[in-house]
Amino acid sequence: VINGETYYYAVTAFDYSGNESELSRETVFDTPRPAGENVTLIGYEETVPDMSGWDFSSYSIVAGNGTIDDFYFDFDELGGGYYFVANNFTRIQDMGYHYSLDAIDWGPSAGWSNTGIVEVIEGHCYVFITGTNNYAKIRVNTNYTAGGLHYVNFDWAYQIDTGNPELRR
Repeated sequence: VINGETYYYAVTAFDYSGNESELSRETVFDTPRPAGENVTLIGYEETVPDMSGWDFSSYSIVAGNGTIDDFYFDFDELGGGYYFVANNFTRIQDMGYHYSLDAIDWGPSAGWSNTGIVEVIEGHCYVFITGTNNYAKIRVNTNYTAGGLHYVNFDWAYQIDTGNPELRR
């Protein structure tokens, strides 16, 4: 199979006499999607803003400035909280605590953040719809402060089949 291609399958069965059944009535499909682990971003307001954003389509850390990133990581000095900020074309939703990234297997149709900002919470999964209409998800492994810098580490998956909300492996 090739990443980004949707495949449709039907099943038949053979008995011991060689008789074949009709094709299964339900269509089952699956679309392979790329994924990665242990990405670490540094807070946008830190000394290295080029390491605060994530671009799902290139599977890479980018500048968190709203142009090529899908979202960036930030720390609110006044409120003391960690946040993900979606760019102008990306929608984001906190899906709550999940033991594994694979617990989220389908993108939701509603419930997106009205502001494009969500609090970063360890163990929570977040789903995105990018500006190119691709679904994606992340799971926060940890967020922490070290040496005066703020960090977040997450696992991710990206559906390269445009408009397809399927996020399972």
